[in-house]
Order: sequence, then C-alpha cells, then structure tokens
Amino acid sequence: MNSAAISGRMASLSSALTLLFFTVLIVYVTNHLLISLRAARRRRGAIRGGEEAEPPGEWPTVSIHLPFHNERRVAARILEACLGLDYPRDRLEIVVVDDSDDGTTDIARGFEALHPSLVKVIHRPDRRGFKAGALNLALAESRGDFIAVFDADYVPPASFLRETVPYLLSRGDLAFVQTRCGHLNADYNWVTRAAAAAHEWFWNREQKARYATGFFTHFGGTGAVFRRRAIVESGGWPEETLTEDLDLSIRLQLRGWRYLYKPEVTCPGEIPIRLRDLLRQQFRWAKGFTQCLLRHTPEILRSGRLSWMEKVEAILQLSPYFTAPALLGLIAASTVTLAAAPPNLLGLTGLSLLGETLIPIGVGLTALRHEEKEGGRGRDRDGLWMGGRAETLRSLLYLGALTPLFALVYTLAVLEALLGMASPFHRTPKYGLITEPIQSYSYAAG
Repeated sequence: MNSAAISGRMASLSSALTLLFFTVLIVYVTNHLLISLRAARRRRGAIRGGEEAEPPGEWPTVSIHLPFHNERRVAARILEACLGLDYPRDRLEIVVVDDSDDGTTDIARGFEALHPSLVKVIHRPDRRGFKAGALNLALAESRGDFIAVFDADYVPPASFLRETVPYLLSRGDLAFVQTRCGHLNADYNWVTRAAAAAHEWFWNREQKARYATGFFTHFGGTGAVFRRRAIVESGGWPEETLTEDLDLSIRLQLRGWRYLYKPEVTCPGEIPIRLRDLLRQQFRWAKGFTQCLLRHTPEILRSGRLSWMEKVEAILQLSPYFTAPALLGLIAASTVTLAAAPPNLLGLTGLSLLGETLIPIGVGLTALRHEEKEGGRGRDRDGLWMGGRAETLRSLLYLGALTPLFALVYTLAVLEALLGMASPFHRTPKYGLITEPIQSYSYAAG
C-alpha cells in the first residue's frame, strides 16, 4: 500500500472519530438544553420549589452536622452562623465532628464551653471514611429527627431552618430539602470567576430544571436539611466513594424518596482560589461520579419505579465526565485530520476545534438569556449575571480557556475509577475570604 493510500485511510479514520467524539459532546450539551427548555414549559412554581409550607405549631428538633478538618480560618464563622439561626434553642443542637491538627479543635471546644447545651464537639483521632465517616459518627451521636449539613466554609442565613424544615413536616415523602449554594468570594481572581460561572450554571439551571422535570438530581454536599429516617433506611453515608453526597442521593431516589429544591434560599460558601486546589476538587468530583455510575447503573436499569426516560437521564447525570475523554479524543483526531485530511474535511475539523471552547460558553450564555427572561435585567450578584454582562462573559471565557485542562483532569479521574484505583481525599483549603455581601448573622451568648 503506497503512502497516499495510507494517508487517505488515516484521514478517513480520523475524520470519522472526530465526528464520533463531537457527537458525544453534542448529546450531553443538547440534553442539558432540552431539560432546561422542558423545565421552562412547566409552571414557574414548580421550578421555584412548589407550594409554600406553613410553619408548624411546634418546631421539631434539628441536629446540625459540621464535619471539620483543619478549618481554623472558617470554624468560628460557621459556628457563629449556626448559633445565629432563628430557631428555638431547645430544639437545636450543633454537632461538630473534628479530625483536625491545626488548632481547629481548640476553636470548636471554645464554642462548646460557651454553649454547652447547644454545641457538642467530637474529636476523631483519624480520618476514617473522611467526610462520610464524620457524618456517620455525627448521625450516631445526635438526637434530631431532621439533620442539617453544612461544609465549614458556608454561611447559612438566619432564616435557613424556618424556610426549609416546614416542607419536610408537610410532605412525608421528602428525604431532603436542598437550598441554592451561592458564593462568598467569586470576585477574588480569575480562578474563582471561572469556577463561579460553572457553579451558577449548575445551581440556577440544571438543579432547577431537574427538579421541575422530576429527574434524578443530587444533594450538593452542603446547605440541605435531611429526614434522619431516610438516611438511616438507605444505609447511612457511604464511605466507599469520593462523592458521598451523590451516592446517598441516588440510593434515596432509587428507594422512592423525593427531594425539594429551594433556590430562593441561598447558602453561600467559598470557591477554591488556587488552580491546583480547583483541579483537585474537580478530580474528586469526576472520580466520585464515575464510581457512582459503576455502583448504581445495574440497579437503575432494573428499577421498576423509573420510566425509560428517567433511567436514561439518571445515567446521563452520573456520566457527564465521560465527555472529557471524548474531548481529548476529539483533539487528537482533529490534529490527525489537519495533518492528513484533504481540504474537504478541514471544515469539519475546524468546527470541532471551535466547539471545544465554545460549548461551555454557549451553554452559559443560553442559560443567561433564559435567566434574563425569567427575572429581568438588573439581577443581584447572587444571580447568573454575577455583576453584569461584561463580567459574566469574561468569567465564561475564563471557563472556556480552562476546558482543555479540565478535560485532562477528568479523563484521568474517569480512568482511575474504571480501573478501581485508590486515591487520597484531598481537602480543599479554605481561607475565610469574603468579597461579596452576605446576610449578617447574630447570636446571643448563653
């Protein structure tokens, strides 16, 4: 076979692979957009959280679970915010499970000494089970029928429990009420701006859309209130995966439990400020999602509770990071195509390469346009506009520039999960940074 024939076959193969990988990407992006459009046709109340629940005549006991690991910069802030919650003191307890070695324990013990009837600190000598292990211990050592979970860098508003607990009381089928996670430091640097753009898409579009359409979604790891019975009946917090929040959410929904998304309540937290920390966080999420895909796909497919569409959507929800290998394959195939293809294939290759960067930007701008129609211009800084069109577009460009790097990290994470390789649980450092206004909180001593 002469060189011209070999070159022709390479060009044909690479162009076919280019089309295949690009199709995979388009499937996931199109699915996001179709879910959003389907949600937009539903009544606005469904997206906003449904019918309002009346406050109960008697408030139930709520246990707040705070997993700490080296949180000295933010420990006091979250404890003060929890003590400032507008909720009956005799129906509230704050359980801190701490495995720190940086002085965080002393801070938590100080709050326990000041508020012995409210704050309980449990210090672990090791990190067995990481965050899931800490939450399981808190579950065993607390008494509330309802469990609020916050990461250490988040700041719940004073009205948090009063705006969420009534739904769990009025609907016995609800396992948890999830609030929207906002930002404390999105304006800090270009890394936080890029991450904030991705977070805003998830919390303002995907979570709303999945709730409105009734498809599977997941607890975001913080800013939610659970029914204790639902957690216990589902086996507690899973310690075998890197995303215990996702794993528990899937198990709950497979067992028929429902959830409620309450985006009107915002619980802001910190975004990683260093690229290395952001990439480690993204690696953990990508590997955890893939682990959950492998663990739960057989049960999803066998489930008699789910329609075929719900099964497809559940699997797509668990496998979004498979777009990363597709993206890298697209880059490789496009490169070969550029080197070996005849001129009539260059248009397809150029379209593919352009799509690699424009897909996340296009998805973000579509979400922004829809959000503007819903709420009008001049939205506050917690909305998708994040300070204005120019700032938001710049954030989306940062996100687009990071897409190839994310693809490398996600691909490695997916491969490790598929091969069953172990990896450490890297804690995301918190710095106590606040660059945006938040609701103030206050609490009375004693």
